[in-house]
Amino acid sequence: MVILLRKSTVSDKLSNISKKMIGFLAFATFAAAISAVYLVKPAPQPAASLGPSASSGAAAIGGQFSLIDQYGRPVTEARLLGHISLIYFGYTFCPDVCPTTLAAISEGLNQFEAKYAERGKRVEPVFITVDPERDTPSVMATYAKNFHPRLLALSGAPVDVAKAMRAYKVYAEKRIEGGDTKNYLVDHASTVYIMDMKGHYLANISGAVTPAQVVAALAKAMP
Repeated sequence: MVILLRKSTVSDKLSNISKKMIGFLAFATFAAAISAVYLVKPAPQPAASLGPSASSGAAAIGGQFSLIDQYGRPVTEARLLGHISLIYFGYTFCPDVCPTTLAAISEGLNQFEAKYAERGKRVEPVFITVDPERDTPSVMATYAKNFHPRLLALSGAPVDVAKAMRAYKVYAEKRIEGGDTKNYLVDHASTVYIMDMKGHYLANISGAVTPAQVVAALAKAMP
């Protein structure tokens, strides 16, 4: 299934992100109630389960990539070694699902760090674009400021982003309407991947992600 999103301007979306962060806990309850409205194409689902909206187990997810961070620096999969990584694929023009999910990751990590300060330092939140044509490093830098201060925002050449998407089994497709090649949406899977300190897949959280789910997944993943 594929996410169906409404159009929104980037300026409107960014101006609302802070409000979403402040009122996120209330919004998460609402989002859970309407999650059936979003049609999400699921990530590969292993057999084991962490709960009704999270899964874990051996799966061929993850691998090599070579991208650029929001500061213009090259980043490979080696950057993730020694950290528990929370990896989310989306795009900055996404009107609702992406900022909501990144807000949940940020708030969940904040809560985890408040309880386990030292363990929290070993968590790497990562946002990888599925729309490299528009999401340049400078655009990603501006967008990332709205979320957790350690958020690693990655873009790159389309061929390099496509390689990363294949490694993580990520689906994405432009949805151009009326010939508008600038203000388009991207249908994409909405999944947070949890990777261990050796870069191996541990679990994923799909659908309407909440901070509580992020905290629980991190507590289970940390050694």
